[in-house]
Amino acid sequence: MDREDFTFFRNNSGFAYLDNAASSQTPDVVVAAMDEYYHSYRANIHRGVYEMSERASTAYDEVRNSLANMIGANSDDVILTSGSTLSSNMLIYMLESYIKWNDGDSIITTYYEHNSIAVPIIELSKRQNLNLIYIDHAHIQREYKLVYNQSLGKAEKVEVSNGAYYTNEKDKIGKESDDKNKENDLKLNSMLADKNEAMYNMWAGNLDAKVKIINMTMASNVTGEIFDLESHIKVINKICKDKNIKRPYIISDATAVLGHHRINVKNIDIDAMWASAHKMCGPTGVGMLYIKRELSRKLKPHIYGGGMVSKVTEHNVQYRSDVMAFEAGTANISGVIGWGAAIKYIESIGLKNVEAHIKDLHIYMIEKLSALPYIKLYTSDSEYNVGIVSFSLTPSPSPKERGAIHPHDIAHILSDNGVAVRAGHHCAPIYMNFINQIALTRASVYFYNTKEDIDMLISGIERAWKKLG
Repeated sequence: MDREDFTFFRNNSGFAYLDNAASSQTPDVVVAAMDEYYHSYRANIHRGVYEMSERASTAYDEVRNSLANMIGANSDDVILTSGSTLSSNMLIYMLESYIKWNDGDSIITTYYEHNSIAVPIIELSKRQNLNLIYIDHAHIQREYKLVYNQSLGKAEKVEVSNGAYYTNEKDKIGKESDDKNKENDLKLNSMLADKNEAMYNMWAGNLDAKVKIINMTMASNVTGEIFDLESHIKVINKICKDKNIKRPYIISDATAVLGHHRINVKNIDIDAMWASAHKMCGPTGVGMLYIKRELSRKLKPHIYGGGMVSKVTEHNVQYRSDVMAFEAGTANISGVIGWGAAIKYIESIGLKNVEAHIKDLHIYMIEKLSALPYIKLYTSDSEYNVGIVSFSLTPSPSPKERGAIHPHDIAHILSDNGVAVRAGHHCAPIYMNFINQIALTRASVYFYNTKEDIDMLISGIERAWKKLG
């Protein structure tokens, strides 16, 4: 995890880049791989029989295989796209064409979704006159957490609000399995039973034969919280079996998670999932869409053009029977090859090391931020977080009863002090409305960040407070 691998950091020494949730930085090996394609074997793929075209095709297809391995899928179930937004829109249009809609049908979605899926779902609901059901699928996993309080020497149940406000207590999340804490194990089992019952009741109250799609993001773009989709889907499967109804198609945005935490689509039992390259050290304009085999082969392509057909006559078209049916036109070949280099780079570091470093930095960031008396944090515990902390600065009560300092003002002062953060609704206005916030400032870390970056963030916030508080 050497910052010397990034020309960006060599050219910007003393600069704290903490906007990784928007887009990560790109190591030199990624740029070199893209340059090599343009300089040495620039050719289109899957068409030419000459050496350069075959080399480009091989390099392109290897990335599909790498992505499949990364998410525990078959390579022929991974569609390469221009990014998460195209992936989610493609999926929604294809599902819309495939599903037989009836009056009163519904879609279940969550308050935590990014606009790249929230907007397509809203538009689908309007086109098909569907009921749109919003759930807070995160509150259950927050509400039933075992927090081991080292000072008290016992386990406690912790209530966390919708905003996932982090407490200032330096508690250890999880359970202790040694003999002296067997009591905690029993409490944990009891809490897990409560959690499963609460989860079952939540889904049982919303699931019926009218629900055709369930959409749940894997992590919040605002708080960074990683959601326990595997447990939710197990409960959904059981309820569908108990009620003798067809399981709805379950889809998920993994953009914030891929390259940060491990994903196995088969273990999760998800029907479709998508992500982008640019949040995991890859170039912009590249993404992927995973669709479970038994579903994808039933879907009709939404984008038409060259490379995805097997036969075309004057009045009829036959489409390819493999995943290439969904990849019409000339791809962003260099971008895909660059993504492959990014995957290899992350694998050379080790995803476990990436996870551990993000966790350590997230803990450090929370400790430093929570020490500021005028700050309010929106995040989750570090064990299940992609490295995001959003926050607001609220002045002490005054005769004027001023509200929170505007996030854009904070971001500008931080920028003047060499710190890059993001301010706004973070493409998640539904969630921001859910927690009664217009905008927040967001700091996000990745594996190349350091504690010094966070110290610069704290210093910048203190300067902003002195100026605006």
